[in-house]
Amino acid sequence: MRPLVTLTLLAVIPLAGCVPLQAEARYELTGTGTVNVNYLAGGQQSGDRTLPFTATATAMLGAPNQFYISAIGSEETGTLTCRLYVNGELVSEQSASGALPVVTCSG
Repeated sequence: MRPLVTLTLLAVIPLAGCVPLQAEARYELTGTGTVNVNYLAGGQQSGDRTLPFTATATAMLGAPNQFYISAIGSEETGTLTCRLYVNGELVSEQSASGALPVVTCSG
């Protein structure tokens, strides 16, 4: 006599109104003057920005270094600081000063 085998199939049906798991980032740069900035926000963004500078981005959870910002200051920048918040939590912070300060925050 052969054993009885039971097979159960499960269907995954997306529910209306459900949003995939995403993370939201807020980038902040502080200092004075103008800096050259590169950051990820729906693709790579770059250019000269006046300080203070803020931007936001959304990405799917789980990707390594899904959020990134770097900036290069000038002689007038003073102390340049970047901060990266993901879902409201500070995950990276860096400060630099000098003639051409450089900072990078990622997470």
